[in-house]
Amino acid sequence: MKLKRILSTLVAAVFIVTTAIGTNSVYADEQSTPTLDLTVTPNNAGNYNDLKWDISGMSQGYSYRLYSKESGETQFQSIPCKGTTTDTVNVLNIYPDQGDNLKGWMENANSEDAHGYGKNIIKVDAYSIDDFNANPDKYLKDSNGNWKYDVIYLGAWNANNYKDISINAEKLIEEFIQSGRGYLGGHDTIWMQLCNLEKLKKFLNIKTALYTDNPLSTFSNEPFNDYQKNANTDFNVYSPHVGGNSVSILKKGLLTDYPWNIVNENRTLSIPYSHTTGQFAYGDIWMKFINYNGCEISSPEGKGTNNFYLTTWNNTGMIQTGNSDGQATPDEQKILANTLFYLAQVTDKTSWEDHKGQDVDAPTKPIITSANNDIAKNQVSINFNPSTDNGSTYDYYVEATNKSDGSKITSEKKEATITTGLKGYSIVVDENPNTDPGKEIKTTSTNYVVTGSHKKDFYVHIAAIDNANNESEVTHQKISAVSGINLNKTSDEIYTGHTDTLTASVTPDDAVNKDVTWTSSNPSIATVDETGKITALEAGTATITAATANGTSASCTVTVKPTTIALNKTTDKIDIGGTDTLTAAVTPKDVADKGLTWRSSNKSIATVDKSGKVTGVGVGTAVIMVATADGEIDSCTVTVKKPTTIKLNKVKDIIDVGGADTLTAIVTPDEISSQGVTWQSSDSSIATVDASGKITGVKAGTVTVTATTADGKTASCTVTVKDPTTIALNKTTDKIDVGGTDTLTALITPLDIANSGAAWQSSDPSIATVDITGKITGVKAGTAVITAATADGKTATCTVIVKEPTTIKLNKTTDTMDVGQTEVLTATITPDEIASQGGTWTTSDSTVATVDITGKVTAVKPGKVVITAKTVDGKTASCTITVKYPTTITLNKTTDTLEAGTTDALTATVTPDEIASKGVTWSTSDKTIATVDASGNVIALGVGTTTITATTADGKTATCTVTVIPEINRDKAVLCVTMVNGQTKIYNVTMDSVNKFISWYRLKSTGVGALYYGISEINKSNSSIVKTDYIAFDKISSFEVDDYTKSSVKSKYLTKITLNKATDTLKAGETDALTATVTPDEISDKGVIWSTSDKTIADVDVSGKITALKDGTAVITATTDDGKTASCTVTVTQAANHDDALLSITMTNGQTKKYNIKMDTVNDFISWINLRSTGVGEPFYKFDLTQCSAPSIAETDYVTFDKIVSYNAEDESN
Repeated sequence: MKLKRILSTLVAAVFIVTTAIGTNSVYADEQSTPTLDLTVTPNNAGNYNDLKWDISGMSQGYSYRLYSKESGETQFQSIPCKGTTTDTVNVLNIYPDQGDNLKGWMENANSEDAHGYGKNIIKVDAYSIDDFNANPDKYLKDSNGNWKYDVIYLGAWNANNYKDISINAEKLIEEFIQSGRGYLGGHDTIWMQLCNLEKLKKFLNIKTALYTDNPLSTFSNEPFNDYQKNANTDFNVYSPHVGGNSVSILKKGLLTDYPWNIVNENRTLSIPYSHTTGQFAYGDIWMKFINYNGCEISSPEGKGTNNFYLTTWNNTGMIQTGNSDGQATPDEQKILANTLFYLAQVTDKTSWEDHKGQDVDAPTKPIITSANNDIAKNQVSINFNPSTDNGSTYDYYVEATNKSDGSKITSEKKEATITTGLKGYSIVVDENPNTDPGKEIKTTSTNYVVTGSHKKDFYVHIAAIDNANNESEVTHQKISAVSGINLNKTSDEIYTGHTDTLTASVTPDDAVNKDVTWTSSNPSIATVDETGKITALEAGTATITAATANGTSASCTVTVKPTTIALNKTTDKIDIGGTDTLTAAVTPKDVADKGLTWRSSNKSIATVDKSGKVTGVGVGTAVIMVATADGEIDSCTVTVKKPTTIKLNKVKDIIDVGGADTLTAIVTPDEISSQGVTWQSSDSSIATVDASGKITGVKAGTVTVTATTADGKTASCTVTVKDPTTIALNKTTDKIDVGGTDTLTALITPLDIANSGAAWQSSDPSIATVDITGKITGVKAGTAVITAATADGKTATCTVIVKEPTTIKLNKTTDTMDVGQTEVLTATITPDEIASQGGTWTTSDSTVATVDITGKVTAVKPGKVVITAKTVDGKTASCTITVKYPTTITLNKTTDTLEAGTTDALTATVTPDEIASKGVTWSTSDKTIATVDASGNVIALGVGTTTITATTADGKTATCTVTVIPEINRDKAVLCVTMVNGQTKIYNVTMDSVNKFISWYRLKSTGVGALYYGISEINKSNSSIVKTDYIAFDKISSFEVDDYTKSSVKSKYLTKITLNKATDTLKAGETDALTATVTPDEISDKGVIWSTSDKTIADVDVSGKITALKDGTAVITATTDDGKTASCTVTVTQAANHDDALLSITMTNGQTKKYNIKMDTVNDFISWINLRSTGVGEPFYKFDLTQCSAPSIAETDYVTFDKIVSYNAEDESN
């Protein structure tokens, strides 16, 4: 039988479609960038290939098609790649006037599935050809121009009801197919009278000839009518049809497996009658008509066939459904469902399980190596060589289409071999030479037993089956039966104890199972082994038979004659030099007359003479043997031994009361030694002895311990028992410094040993010495063992560690720090072993200053504190720190303008008081412009600008920029008039004009004078009148007069300042913001200077932000550039002393940082802020968050001063 393949792939690969299909053809095989990577992994257990692909990490925006071919094929085809359970296949059914049944078949419930034959994964929209032709874009594309369907099914009705698609529809379907989407045509959708539909045959790999109903057996050239002459056929000859109502499956794969499994071996499917119509399929033929009418032929060039029911090529297919005028059997509806699913070949996913790529190649043929026909067991045992599953090899590539521009990318081709593995073997044993064993697995082993035996020739038939149900070529092997057996003897005589071997010859030579089974009719007389060897046991007669498995046999009669020899002893014992004589009794007598032979197995142990006399030579065992002339043998085992001796390992011994020792007895020879000895003490009240020879002292005295052998030999030891000596030291370990001393004390018993004292010794005198009194002196760092020994050798030890003396020193012994300042103290510790163990830091008053484990000191409030570092062995060093408030200095003015020759007094405000009490030093940057005395009095000298600096005793400074202007012309002035409507009018005038205005105003106030007054404004440089402005008396609210130099700032008398609060109450640590409002609006320079009456109670920054520091009251004052002021009285109360607080800090980037920290840290942070505001201190603040309960926050965090907008601290307990 030839090798079988479950899937007989019919490949018409030579036919190549030559019609131009465009640059985006589904057959394209071109490379472009970015790269498209494909991996193929066989899933042998599932019998499919697992494909995964990726476009340089940009899977979005692409659709994909997969192409494959089996090894040996020449052309790739596109394959299905839509998911089996998660995807829905959307189908557009274009039908003629009748035949819109597909939707009902796929979606209406039936007896096999509640969701129809589409199993809820195939959804159908149905439209007539007329509707579709009217506007094909409307039905195939959505409003964005995207395809709405996965597959088009066109049909099905006989001759398609003579309805053709339009030219536009045909072009759009071509575009649909070329995009990779599926197309399935029904019966007669390729028909010489349907010109547009017939154009689609190039995608289906189908060619056409003229059609005839005549039952031709070949092509015909009968006359054509005009239409036929002009038909768009490939062959201008008539072709017979092939049709029927049943089809068989030719190919196995996804199309026959899912969603309906319709493939079984030799299964026939029922359909309504249909037929081909002059079409020749060159692609994959999945099913063909059987029991057909018409004539099955090949195309004119012999490469296509007219017998097909279902063919596919790439993403297109044709099925002969529809000839039944809209009827379909359940089988046909399942075929349609599977085909529609199979043709859905475009996916957006990047992976696919290709069940089309299955193991379709059969295993190798099994070869029989042996067959045993066992008639006795009624079975046949078969052995054969294992088969190998060949597996199937496929090539793949994937094509990606960019959804936005239609460009394509193609991966490299990848090869994969899927091997499902050997499932087992089908085996049949019979007497038929050509039996097919079928596919029923009988065994997975290469050793198999079939019940039933055969007495004549028979056959074994074996085929290998893999897990894809592929069957190998069948092995048929004839097994010849045994016909005869002959022995080399038919009778034999043997003496007892003797042997002889029979030989069996089996015929014919090519018979299998030529094994012979040997049996004896009387095994007590003679036995026979599997080789035919006979052993005579007793006198008598036995029949020896040789038989084959099929019952053929031959026999030999064996007569056994007796021969005996026996010694008077079988065992004996003698000493070295001793003798004994053995005697032999032999029957029959004629054998004894032939003489006896005596020998020893080991003459170095015992010898024997020709009369049987045995002499002991050396210790051991020897076998004395006697033999008759014809080989009968008997023997005696002789043991030779030495005389018994016993010796103890000690003849004298001394042990302490309660002590123990073990005596050892040496006994010879071994046979006596092996029986052990018994032990005895002459006085068990002094010393006892156990069965192993262990002596235990009970009380002081002398005793004799005796060991006795099994045969009475003895040996003794004299044992003296004494009271024990003990020695102990008052210390077992000790530590001393180099140069230090300590004295050890030894306690010794008994008294007589104690009176002798102890001898002292050091293991290393270079490290530690010891004198005769036990006094230890440290010499250098290291370890030494001090030993005290008694007069009788008992010892006690003490391990002494000598170390360098510990010292600790701080880098500072005194220090001065500001509140909020941090500084790290450094401790230097010797020696290194002490330093490496670290130490501890403590503060005498944590309310004044704290210290962490690294020696970092944080000043908290004014006062004195002692910071102490302590080593692990208790040595300490200290630093006394004085904590004070940070020095601040401010001047009552930061800028000042003076007329040459005038003076002004600057006032410096200094904190704290102890610095303020030391006064300040005043200086000027340019004495030619202005000088300043020790009290801050400034004298303007020359025109220009100079800086006046006030310096505190500890170096803090504050400055005021003084501008000296020329001496003012007193004839000019500025008149500022405020109107009742709030407007302020400012005039540069002469002093004479001012005096006249005042006289008019006073006179008009009495009701006398003109209602209007004309004010003449002058030019600043030459006093010429620029203009005259008239103002009404009743419109004037007030007026002010200033000297001429103030006109540049619109006159100080026009300025007004107010605060949003007159009083405020804060807790220590809290903040608040004051807002200053300066009027009138015309004033462009509204600079405000903020100050506090007591910086220790409440401070204020340049923006008006108040920070409460401690209990008390402070006045916050806002001052305009021209001296106007407004104040707010701030009362500060002590904040609750809670440990935990929430500090919120708003940063310049809008982020708010929150810290759950201790109040001490909050106060430290505020002190840093205040200090940093003066330009002193670190530019950033480090938060140690190890105390924070939120594990997501890092252990440390830093905030930078110039990135902080505001902060707020809240008591967590509130």
